[in-house]
Amino acid sequence: MDALTQSDSLREEDRALRRQLGFSEFYKGDIHNTKNQQAETADYENASLFLTNLPLFYSERKLILALLPHGPFDRIYATSVTPPGVGHNGSSAKVVTFTRRGAERLYAFIVSGQFIVDGRRVRCVWNSIKQRAPNAAQYLSRVMIIRVQKAVLDEKRLIKLLNHNLVYQLEQDPKFTPAQDDSDITQIEVRFCSFRAQAEAFRILLASEVPEAKVRFGIDPLADDPKHSANNPTVDKWAQLGRFRRGG
Repeated sequence: MDALTQSDSLREEDRALRRQLGFSEFYKGDIHNTKNQQAETADYENASLFLTNLPLFYSERKLILALLPHGPFDRIYATSVTPPGVGHNGSSAKVVTFTRRGAERLYAFIVSGQFIVDGRRVRCVWNSIKQRAPNAAQYLSRVMIIRVQKAVLDEKRLIKLLNHNLVYQLEQDPKFTPAQDDSDITQIEVRFCSFRAQAEAFRILLASEVPEAKVRFGIDPLADDPKHSANNPTVDKWAQLGRFRRGG
């Protein structure tokens, strides 16, 4: 007998409440916590995309790797892949970029029909569960660069720290490179699939558990030209027209 997913086990009134509050049926957090509930976000501020028709058994890592050859788009703030629900034959994903401009670039690429994964033409819409573009400092990213004594943080300890403290996905396995100026120092590059709750949380964790490590954010390989201002999101003329028609 197949195991029930969280969505399958929900009563219809629970499904309706989740939709009303702006949550997915697969969301596992506390929907009654106001900090978790969707903030009021205008269409032109939304930087969240909803992708469908992805392959079965897909993952955040596979999604990032599939996008890399087609970039740059923008720094990735968050990614989340959901397995197909009842009546669907493909996975779906949520992708949030750091800027509205970056989300528009990614949206335009996917809706052009050029993003094909394992023979599937991926579809994309603006996520109805909106998320305002973080527009955070340019140096923030999902990529962490760690410089530390080899004896202090090796691969075994790094993976143990990750597995015991975070829920995370990596674009690739951590890369260890000897420092050119000191043979006792190693430089570690860790590429998370999300900045939110992954790279940002790992930086805090390292400050606590490995205080001698020097940590900085690296360059997201999907990042756009740094000349694009993170504080100048593009205004969506179609969203403006919709508000005009609604009298908003």
